[in-house]
Amino acid sequence: KQFSDFQKSLAQFKIPGIDPDQWVKVYEQNVAAVTQANQTFLTGMQAFAEKQAAMLQESMKNSEAAIKEASEAGEPTAKAAHQVERAKAAYEKALADMNEISEIMTKTNAEAIDVINKRINDSFAEVQSILSEKKS
Repeated sequence: KQFSDFQKSLAQFKIPGIDPDQWVKVYEQNVAAVTQANQTFLTGMQAFAEKQAAMLQESMKNSEAAIKEASEAGEPTAKAAHQVERAKAAYEKALADMNEISEIMTKTNAEAIDVINKRINDSFAEVQSILSEKKS
């Protein structure tokens, strides 16, 4: 319906030598590029959410294990040293996870921007072609 409305609006201008169907085609390709960029972004956000959920689940599991371990009998100094090791490992894992999430978002944004940039460049070329056909 959008395309039909756009085509009707364009046909009203009746620019001599310019085929409204060409403009509609450019418009359709622009919409398709935006749709593709949105899909790329949504896919990236899904990967981001899945990674966050996995991180939370792992964190809860590790917290439960640490609480259980802390409540067990044993030599306090050895338990404290072990807790420090666990905390260090958890910190390093959190840094690695944050880097992975950052990479997911960077890649997602770059891919979506690439789709839009390519379409903009193609669109300029298409409009130039349409306008140069009018001159001929």
